[in-house]
This record gives sequence, structure tokens and C-alpha cells, in this order.
Amino acid sequence: MLTRLKRFRDKLVIRTTFVAILWFALADVACSQTLPVFTEFSPPYQYTDEDNRVVGLSTQRVETIFELAQVTPDFYLFPWARSLHLAQTTPSALIYSIARTPERESRFFWIAPVAKFKLALVSQNNDRLPAITDWSQLTNFRFAVQRGDVGMAWLESQGLTEGNELVVCTDIACSWEYLDKGVVDFIIEDPALIKETAEKLNLPIDRFKANAVIPELEVVGYLAANRATPKNIVERLQKAAAQLAQANH
Repeated sequence: MLTRLKRFRDKLVIRTTFVAILWFALADVACSQTLPVFTEFSPPYQYTDEDNRVVGLSTQRVETIFELAQVTPDFYLFPWARSLHLAQTTPSALIYSIARTPERESRFFWIAPVAKFKLALVSQNNDRLPAITDWSQLTNFRFAVQRGDVGMAWLESQGLTEGNELVVCTDIACSWEYLDKGVVDFIIEDPALIKETAEKLNLPIDRFKANAVIPELEVVGYLAANRATPKNIVERLQKAAAQLAQANH
């Protein structure tokens, strides 16, 4: 009887030890897992430094969330449409700073806000253009927009179309270049970012101004995850984001 009891205890110890080893092994894998994180050029929130590393205010916040969640991010900066496509088609990929629109709601797991934007019509700083006071005026002008972003979607909702009033760019740098050269009349940008963006693009800061604020485009930019991201990873990132938000209050 004592021998059987001893054997049972030995087996229990072995099984318990095995489960513990397996649990720690899985934890190590989860903690060391590297996930692709896609974004676009939008200083000062996200851009590349002289060493070609993705940096910026939102990038720093995303890095902190990942650090608290014990997950490793692998950052990639591409034109917005490409980043959005990759985030939707790459399992376990994430993206920032993405507006949480009704059309996108079911396409991602939403981790946390990482930026806020108050978008406006931005033009060259001269008297050539009138102040826009009615959105019905928009069809009289040309705009540079980034494919797939909320600014393009909003202008299309106002009746503007690609190839007519809309010149579609791959990224915000292209839009700024067209505005600087006078190819278009307006771009959609946060006025608070004019100085930072102009400096990054080596453009004169005083050449541009906000013409009209767009109340409909006061946007919160999120960190969001592909729907194929493991639930435990999503929950860890959400918990880490909540901890960071609480610490900042």
C-alpha cells in the first residue's frame, strides 16, 4: 500500500513538474513573440530618424504598451494604403494611428487610443483662395489626399471624385509636395502638425496655413490588431494600455 502511494506521489510530482515546465515554456514563447506593427509617415507622431528607425510620440506610446505587455514590436513605416492592407491581411499584425470608423469596427481588435487629430483644410499662406465657409464650395477646388485615409473618404462623401477634384497620393509627403508646388489648392492636415511636417520635408514653415477646420474630422487614432491575433495577446496589450492610461492620469 505504501509502495503504491509512493508511486502515485512520484507520478503526481512528475506530472506537476511537466505542467509547470510547459507553462513556463509557453510563457517564454509568448513573451518573446515579435509582432509586425505597421504605420505611416506623420510627424511628430511617427516617422523615421537618421538611423531609419520608426520613432515619434505615438510610436513611443505603442512601444510602452508592448513593453508592459511583454511582447516585442517590429515596426514598419509604409504609405497608409499599404500599411492598412498589410495590417488587414497579415495574421497578428497591428497598425497605428488608425481612426476607429464604423466601416473598420469589425475588421480589427481595438487596443487603445494613441493620438488625437483635429483636421482642417490647409492651403498655401496667401490670399489667392477664399476662406471656405460652406462645404458646397469644395467642388470648386483641387485636393491632394492619401489613398484609404479618412480625409479622402470625407471629401468623397462631399461629392468630390478621384481624377477630378481629388489627386490621390500614396503618402502625406506627396500631398504636401503637391500643395507646395501649387498643383492642388488644399490638403487635409492637423494645423498643429504644420510646423513639424514642413520641417521634416524641408519646406518653409510660413508657406502654409489652416483655411477651415473640419469638425467632422476630429479624430482619435488607435493602435489596432488584426482579427487573427491570438486573444491572449490582444488582452495583454489592452491590459497594458489600460495600465499606461491609469499611470498617466
